Amino acid sequence: MGHGVTRVVTVLFADVRGFTRMAASRPPQEVVTIMNQFYQASTDILLQHDACVDKFMGDQIMVVFNSPITAVDHADQALESALAIDVAARRLPGLEAGVNGLPVGMSIHTGEAVLGHVGSEEVKDFTAMGATVNTGARLQRYADAGEILVTEAAIAEMSRSVEGYERRQVEIPGAPEMLSVAVVRNAGRHG
Repeated sequence: MGHGVTRVVTVLFADVRGFTRMAASRPPQEVVTIMNQFYQASTDILLQHDACVDKFMGDQIMVVFNSPITAVDHADQALESALAIDVAARRLPGLEAGVNGLPVGMSIHTGEAVLGHVGSEEVKDFTAMGATVNTGARLQRYADAGEILVTEAAIAEMSRSVEGYERRQVEIPGAPEMLSVAVVRNAGRHG
């Protein structure tokens, strides 16, 4: 792919909250088992929505929509995926004794990204890079468990309405201005 191609994509970041505490308090094999269950459930959902699972990073998943599979409804697919991942995560074993479900916070952002292979001559990964990806990654840090923070740029691409959801202003380090986001939660789940 050379230097990559630029394309409008929607990125989704999903992060397990409390992972450091879980990793410190459980045997490593148990942590790996729980995370693999989360990754498998999430991947199954994402592949049904034409997503590219870009990478697993510790307790986080980076996902790209509209590449390599072109989809005019990529932002809608990202939100549908995030809602389904939230439901699936609540059905997995909990991080603490007696608790069901993994607490997951997510972000969705749309914009241009450079797509291509990066790395060394020996090892390369296909990935998305650029300000859109950086903003999506930083934004997910502000999502509490059960929250999906959706930027105005992603909302503008959606056919689904997110009217009526709580709005929040988020200051992203390095961003020129505050981001206005919709705080989307599954029905019956309010904080």
